[in-house]
Amino acid sequence: MAHFVEGDYAGCLRDSKRLCRPRPFLASGIMWAAAAAGLDDAKEARAAVDYCLAERPDLRVASVAPTFMLRFARVEDHERLMALLRAAGLPE
Repeated sequence: MAHFVEGDYAGCLRDSKRLCRPRPFLASGIMWAAAAAGLDDAKEARAAVDYCLAERPDLRVASVAPTFMLRFARVEDHERLMALLRAAGLPE
């Protein structure tokens, strides 16, 4: 999440994917999707969204926070996350 807040989408993508490997971890999957969208990598973003929906078929942009992860303290970070999840293809 620190990488995301800093705008370091490559670091966010790398670390979130690493955290998803040993076991399902939805919050990291969400960050993976947002980071991939931030890097304009549609294929990677789709893979991340598919990962998230495999874990939680009911996951929607509107239910990400606070249901599945905490909101960011800064409104602009939260809004950027939501916009990138939409761009990644997570359903509304």
